[in-house]
Amino acid sequence: QWDIISQNDKLRPYIPETRRFTDISVAADILQKYRVIYLKPRWGQRFAGIIRIQQTTDGKYLYNFTQEYISDEGYPENDWVSKSGDFIAQSLEDVMQKTTKIRQTQGDYLVQQGINIAKYGDEDFEMRFLFQRGGDGKLINIGWEEGQKKYWETRFENRFGKRNVPILSTNLESLARAIALQIQSKYGTDFGQMTVQLALDTEGKAWLLETNPQPGITNQFDAYGLPKLSIRASNHLLGYGTQLSGYRENLMPLQRLGTTTLKDGQTAEITEEINPLVLYKFAQSALIADRTRYITIRDGNNQILGCIALIRPYSQWLRSTDNPNEWFDAKPRWEIGGVLVAPNMRGKGIARKLFETAIQQLKKSGANEAIVNVTGTFDINKAGIVRTDSIGIEKLVKRFPHSDYGNSVFGYGALSFGPTYLISF
Repeated sequence: QWDIISQNDKLRPYIPETRRFTDISVAADILQKYRVIYLKPRWGQRFAGIIRIQQTTDGKYLYNFTQEYISDEGYPENDWVSKSGDFIAQSLEDVMQKTTKIRQTQGDYLVQQGINIAKYGDEDFEMRFLFQRGGDGKLINIGWEEGQKKYWETRFENRFGKRNVPILSTNLESLARAIALQIQSKYGTDFGQMTVQLALDTEGKAWLLETNPQPGITNQFDAYGLPKLSIRASNHLLGYGTQLSGYRENLMPLQRLGTTTLKDGQTAEITEEINPLVLYKFAQSALIADRTRYITIRDGNNQILGCIALIRPYSQWLRSTDNPNEWFDAKPRWEIGGVLVAPNMRGKGIARKLFETAIQQLKKSGANEAIVNVTGTFDINKAGIVRTDSIGIEKLVKRFPHSDYGNSVFGYGALSFGPTYLISF
């Protein structure tokens, strides 16, 4: 992202000085200029592996890092990214030596200038702008006008003065949009969604922190007290996927599979359908739409309460995060993933029923194993999928912890984020 954005002369001033980490001299040079630097994995996810280094006034080095923990029990709810405590080193060489293991697990690194981010109380001035395309293909900043703008303008006024509020608000949104379009122009395609994260320093200058084509929609709006926008955001993606695939309806029923009773006593219908939802956000990955079927659960008003994807077999390479040299074959397998449950329907047994039905349908097709890609809205262990034989799963063959581009499931343009499982049934 940094290389792409820096090609635009107008956007370059908003990028912290960033260089590829080739040796300690690069870190030393930037640290001498700014006193604080960040070492960031070039292809990182969820902030794991980021190392912060600060040179103190007495010539010592204060450092900390983020790391991802994978529980021994294999429960995704115990997977988390943690910030370590602060450590003190006598030299930069000592810092590098003590963080060697962390850097080796993350691959290539970048060195980036540290930003003195302004604060509102204990809250950093870090803003996330979510851009999406809907059925008309137009790029919109969903959430900004509906509540996020008001949330931040209150803080702008407190920190930078009332007269600067409209300038900051307009300029930040325009900057975020320009960054999103710059990335799109280099990929040569229209993306489905992307977040742009900006920060303001103590002088009111804007800086780009991150862009993310795989944002957590629910977290994006719940933090601002706008949970209903999660549904709107999901509908935008459905509409855009519909446009790309050529379908004129969001969902085209194929087969009615029966009914189920939810935990709240509500009776819902189970169907298997064609669904052009673009799971992997970038438009080119919509090529998988014609390979994807969905199990959906609908209420009496035909409203979708939840859905799960069944992606036709394609060749996949698997590489374990625990051992980067451990590769598995490229055997074509079905993939189960993309579990979506309406925010107001969680905890009613929908995710589990979707999974049960997906397994039943795959068994009918003659399959005996599948890749399971778990998203943030669903926990495979909490649902009892791995630890029960009630739906016919014989064993959990292999668990692949959350991983980045180097340690993921590849196939047909799709990339898996989050804990990934190979199961047999």
